[in-house]
Amino acid sequence: MESQQWIRVKLQSEKVKHHQKVRGLDVTMYVSPYDVPEAVRGGYDDKKKRFIVEFKYIGDESTERRSFDRYVTLKVGKNSQRLYAIEIDADGLRASQVQVKVAVQHEVEQAFAGLVERPPSQRRLDNYQLAREAFTSTSPQLFAAIA
Repeated sequence: MESQQWIRVKLQSEKVKHHQKVRGLDVTMYVSPYDVPEAVRGGYDDKKKRFIVEFKYIGDESTERRSFDRYVTLKVGKNSQRLYAIEIDADGLRASQVQVKVAVQHEVEQAFAGLVERPPSQRRLDNYQLAREAFTSTSPQLFAAIA
């Protein structure tokens, strides 16, 4: 997995800001640059027997693993709760070689849907949405290797 190249992500400025009313005033709120993924990479890790999508941010921190569902494990920052990786048990899905791309993409999308609907940290909802956008914008390159 380490040999996979990082794919730089340039998210539209509209994705990193939102408008809201504060005491009757329209205010533009910007997401912290520390919550915006700079790059994404993904591939199958032979040692772990998992398809892994990783996100790179400004700064670094230690992470912890959290089971999301039967086939999905998340790696989140211990302090920040930023999403650093989604690991899919591709072997556990028991998909054929032809179906593995579709199955893995489906599991990643399900993980993002769950993260946005039931975020482990409400204060990191913007990070989860931006990581989803970064994944979506780079998925053709991420899945080219398993096409």
